[in-house]
Amino acid sequence: MVTTQHDEDVPRLAEIARTLTDFRAEFRSVTQDMVRKEVYSAHMTSVQLQIQTLDKETRRVSEDMDREIQRISAEIHNDRSDRRSIRNIALSAVLSSILAIIVIGVEIILK
Repeated sequence: MVTTQHDEDVPRLAEIARTLTDFRAEFRSVTQDMVRKEVYSAHMTSVQLQIQTLDKETRRVSEDMDREIQRISAEIHNDRSDRRSIRNIALSAVLSSILAIIVIGVEIILK
């Protein structure tokens, strides 16, 4: 009868087979999650196009906002000018009325 001693530090063939089976299963799992280079490249191209589109849209909205701010600013300036003009007209009317009253008063006194 032949007896062989097994060194405890050396893995048995069955343990090596189990380890290889586990490794194979893990490797298959990882490779299933991988994406092909062509697919990744196409996806990145799509993302870049989306970024460019969003960048253009952001610039357009910003320009629209700037134009709207300028328009509102011009309207406010025009409103201020209109108010000044109305105030000046009203002041002129009041001063003209006072002057007319004074002239009429002087004519009455001089007669």
